[in-house]
Amino acid sequence: MTQGQWYLIEYRNINYTTKRFDYYVNGNLVAGNLQFWNNTLTNINVVHLFGYDAGQTSYFDDIYIANSFNTWFFHILQFHVH
Repeated sequence: MTQGQWYLIEYRNINYTTKRFDYYVNGNLVAGNLQFWNNTLTNINVVHLFGYDAGQTSYFDDIYIANSFNTWFFHILQFHVH
């Protein structure tokens, strides 16, 4: 990631039956058909946001959790590296 750059991060096509989802950055598919880390998950009831690098400040803005018209779930996160 580039310092000072905003990123649009999306988790699309979340499927609780197959325990799979797709990962997008700025509208581009980065990885598809990823497996859930927790295979017992049946819904999303909490979201934790944090930066990974010590000493780095991260900003989060315009966070949505929604059901689209096609009944797949997506999560949009705008992430700013500072």
